[in-house]
Amino acid sequence: MVEPAHSDGLPSLLRTTFRRSITLGRLYLGIGLGYSVILTLVLGISLGKSASGESSFTSSIPTLLPIFAVQGSMGAMVAFSNDRMKGVFEYLIAYGVTPRRLFANSLVASLGVMSIQLGISVALVVGLSLARWHTVSSDFAGLLLLYSIPMSLASTALACMVGMYWTVVSSPREGMNSPVGLIPIVGIAPSILTLVVVGVVGAAYGVDATRVVLGVALAAIAGLALLLLSQVGRLLRTDRLLSPM
Repeated sequence: MVEPAHSDGLPSLLRTTFRRSITLGRLYLGIGLGYSVILTLVLGISLGKSASGESSFTSSIPTLLPIFAVQGSMGAMVAFSNDRMKGVFEYLIAYGVTPRRLFANSLVASLGVMSIQLGISVALVVGLSLARWHTVSSDFAGLLLLYSIPMSLASTALACMVGMYWTVVSSPREGMNSPVGLIPIVGIAPSILTLVVVGVVGAAYGVDATRVVLGVALAAIAGLALLLLSQVGRLLRTDRLLSPM
């Protein structure tokens, strides 16, 4: 009897998962990137070249970028859901691939795809700021580095993990075989809620108070994502990755 190959002998699953995530999620990536680019250009061009225009641009754009970043990362969730339904995971597990590795591959691939969109968006935002106002203020750079990028990573990780857990614990029903259609809401909702609170708090207490709101929101979403990550061993058992069909 031939022994199953050890997982270390298999080709890199991460490289394959990342490539499939881009292919299967190209529509999500295109939509997320399209929204981000159009909104950035509209805001950047419509606002004047005065100091007030720059202030409006640099305070609004960093809080909007995470919303679209999550939308573009759904390809990994599509691949994960398809593989579970079609029995691909059964084959891989038989060859020694652990559930943790399958989980990590999808999570890292999701963050990687999101990084493509976020990188393009940030580059466009910085380039437009330089073209319109000939400067990138320290406050603007701080918001991008300390809120936009970390919040995009945390929200994407949260959405991806919720989607994977939902996929493995749910039973397929006609017309609802995959949670992918609803999962973007999980990642987008925190950024939208933060944006609303920032508007209310900013109008009442000023700019300094909004930075506190952004910090609290980021800490809360990152903490929730880490909590879900700690439950991998309990929720992602081998039997739950087997095809339910």
